Amino acid sequence: MHQLPKQTERGIPGMKSIWPNVLFGARITQLIVLSSVIAFVACTDTTAPNKVQTPTPETPAAPTPAPMTPLGLLGAAVEDETTLFLTGMHDETNRANLQASLKSLSVNLIANRVEPSTKDVATARGLIAAVDVVQQVELGQVSLVLDVVELALNAAAK
Repeated sequence: MHQLPKQTERGIPGMKSIWPNVLFGARITQLIVLSSVIAFVACTDTTAPNKVQTPTPETPAAPTPAPMTPLGLLGAAVEDETTLFLTGMHDETNRANLQASLKSLSVNLIANRVEPSTKDVATARGLIAAVDVVQQVELGQVSLVLDVVELALNAAAK
């Protein structure tokens, strides 16, 4: 008769754990997302030449929008990426709460409000800490974005 290997506390002898590979892959994904967020924030200059158009007397000039601040650019990036980051969450309630928190964060960042944005970062971190370890690894990109936002908020507060 064929006998199965004896299972120990650490698993079956001769079998390797896949967790180091999973965690390494998650770190690579986090690094890619962080670098793309940093690249998006850093690319504020346009490459095309500006054309100057003078309005004719018949058409009134449109009001010029206020220039986007670094926090506003970061808020726009958070708003664009919110649904992409939350695909790994299985609990609908936690996903909805975290999505609402990140939406509030992006609105406050676009409006250049530092204090409410800081509270939104703390709320989002609390929601991420409330899920299990596997989902925390899957939400590592959100944690990296919150780190970048927190650095920008600290710089804006000075």
